Amino acid sequence: MLFVMTPELTLSDPEWTLADIVTDCWRRLGNGASDPRMPFHFPVLATQGVAQMGPAIPAARIVVLRDANAARRELVLYTDRRAMKIAEITAAPRVTLVFYDPADRLQLRVVAHVRLHIDDARADVAWAACSPASRRVYQAQRCPGVTIDSAFAWAAPRSIETPYPGGLENDSSDNNGRENFAALVCSPMSLDWLELSEPIHRRAVFQWVGDKFMGRWVVP
Repeated sequence: MLFVMTPELTLSDPEWTLADIVTDCWRRLGNGASDPRMPFHFPVLATQGVAQMGPAIPAARIVVLRDANAARRELVLYTDRRAMKIAEITAAPRVTLVFYDPADRLQLRVVAHVRLHIDDARADVAWAACSPASRRVYQAQRCPGVTIDSAFAWAAPRSIETPYPGGLENDSSDNNGRENFAALVCSPMSLDWLELSEPIHRRAVFQWVGDKFMGRWVVP
């Protein structure tokens, strides 16, 4: 369901309160999770890298926002449990999500604590919500990042034989790939809201204290 902006919450209004900003952030997050056409649908997820061949470096990648629930203070992402980000989050379960709306020139940075759900009921619920087209990503026999001989050599044979639309995408009962699936449930701990509109910018930061976000205006 899309969140509807109330008349008093318009971004051009200079009288916005800090509470208005938090409300609007959750509205945008909810819309991003519900509609792939919305700008908050594809955030950047940044994690603390782990050392492999050399020193650890920060890691960032585009992900898909799958759910946003203000009442539970949760943002949900899906991933392959074999991906490097699982090791990174296990070692340091705090991430940054960066969202951007180019039309409104609005950036939102969210620092969150992450809970991994793999072989549990929460992961089962998330898997059940996956479209068949999304499930095919988790059917790859090789781990993400492994070298392959050609661009599509990672895909399961049926994925190549039955491209969009049709085939696997129409079979919602297919649980092939469930063993590779994981849900990331992110609990925001802080928000950094930055509006880059002209003639003057605005920025506010928020910390989760007790049972609500406490905010303050800061220099952009």
